[in-house]
Amino acid sequence: MDPVVTAGGNGGPGSGGPTAASLLVVPLSFDSEQLDMAQYQKQIEDIIEPRLARIPGISRVNMNSERPRELRVTFDPQKAAAFGISLAQIRRTLSTANDSSGGLADVGRRQYTVRFTGKYNVDNLAELRVGYVGERPIYLGDIASVEDTVTDRRSMTSRNGKPAYYITISRANDANTVAVLDEINHAIKELNVGALKEAGLAIELSFDSSVHIRNALQLVKGNLGLGVLLACGILWLFFRGLKPTLIIAATIPVSLMVAFLALNLFERSLNVVSLAGLAFAVGLVLDAAIIVQENIARLTASGMAASKATLKGATQVGGLYLLPLQPVSLFFTYHVYGGY
Repeated sequence: MDPVVTAGGNGGPGSGGPTAASLLVVPLSFDSEQLDMAQYQKQIEDIIEPRLARIPGISRVNMNSERPRELRVTFDPQKAAAFGISLAQIRRTLSTANDSSGGLADVGRRQYTVRFTGKYNVDNLAELRVGYVGERPIYLGDIASVEDTVTDRRSMTSRNGKPAYYITISRANDANTVAVLDEINHAIKELNVGALKEAGLAIELSFDSSVHIRNALQLVKGNLGLGVLLACGILWLFFRGLKPTLIIAATIPVSLMVAFLALNLFERSLNVVSLAGLAFAVGLVLDAAIIVQENIARLTASGMAASKATLKGATQVGGLYLLPLQPVSLFFTYHVYGGY
C-alpha cells in the first residue's frame, strides 16, 4: 500500500484538516431508492476525486461512502461436500494462491538465478485446483463462484430522497476558506456540465464553511456603514459644521487602512475575531477623535493659533492613544492562557 501524506490538523484523525465542504454525488435519474451508488464508485474516484484534489489549499478529499473492493468467493456447500472439500481446505488454498517460476539467465559471462512470484488473475482464479477426487482435479469454479466486487453496504446516504455518495473536503490550516470554496464551486459547475453529466451524475454542495464568513463580512460592512452614517449625522448636529465633521469621519477609513496594512504585513487574513475587533476599534477611534477635536476647538476659541492649538490639543489628551490597548490586553490574555 502506498503511503498517504496529508496536510492539516484539527479535522479529526485521518481527515487531513478542518472540513471545508461536504458534497453529495447523486444520480440524475434513478428507478429505485435502493439504487446502490457503489456502481458509480469507479467514475467518482476517476473523475471527481482527482479534480477536487488539484484545488490549491485542499489537503485531502475524503471518500466517506467508499466501499473497499474485495474478491468474493461464494461456494456451494453441497457440491463441496460431494467432492469432499472442506471450507478450511478452500481457505488454505486461496491464501497460498501464488504462481512461481524460476530458472537461470546467462548474461555475458555471468549466470543469474531468476525467480518470479505472482498472483492469480481474477478471471483465472476459477481454474485454481483445490483438491482431487481420485485422479480427477477439482477446480474452484466447480464448487464456488468468484466475483470481483465491493464490500456489503452497511450504511446509506440520501439527498431529498435520492441515493447519494458522501464526500468531505478538508483544507490545509493556512488555506483561505473563502478562496477554497470559490474554487470548489467552480469545480462543481465544471464537472456537472462536463464529465459527470455524461456519466449520469451530479454534485450538490451540502455544507459550505464559507457561508458564515461571508455573512459575517456582510454584517460587519452593513453595521459599520450604518454606524458611520449615524455618527456623522450626530457630529454635524453638535458641531454645526461640515469641516469638523469630515475631519473626525476621516479617522475611520484611515484607521481601517492602517489595520489592513498591519494584517497584510504579518500575513494574516480576516476572520470572525478580526472583523469583530475592527468594528470595536472604529468606535474607540471615533471617541478619541471627538475628544481631540473638542480640545482643539476649545483652544482655538481661546485665541490660540490653529497650528499651535492642533499640536497642544492633541498632546494634552495623549492618554487617549492608549485606549486601544485595552482590547489588545484582553485578547492577549486569552491567547496566552488559552481561554477565560
